[in-house]
Amino acid sequence: MATTATPHQAWYARAATALKRAALAVKNEILKIAGEAPAVMADLQKAAPTVEGITNLVLGPGATAIETVAMDVFGVVAKAIEDAGSAATNNGLSLSLDAQIVADVQAILPTVKKFLDPGATAAAPAK
Repeated sequence: MATTATPHQAWYARAATALKRAALAVKNEILKIAGEAPAVMADLQKAAPTVEGITNLVLGPGATAIETVAMDVFGVVAKAIEDAGSAATNNGLSLSLDAQIVADVQAILPTVKKFLDPGATAAAPAK
């Protein structure tokens, strides 16, 4: 038969001290990373034109614009789904796009059509 031992009070003190040290180490790392964030963001912003150039080179002119608009539209859709909660899951969701999103999509449509297969048809509805 196993018995349970109660730890000595000193064990609790050592455990609390160890947890405090670990929490302090985590806090210091978070502060260190937060302090480096502006430099990292500056480096990313410097690299952005190169990355966009490579994207356009590989995928074709306008790929960056397509990506930007797609992410904007996805953001609007994702927020609407989150806001609707389970109602969206159960009933589907209708949403409105503001004039700017519509204009952005219209602006990239000719480029998007160049990427699509001319023989492509609309996807079959999900079952």
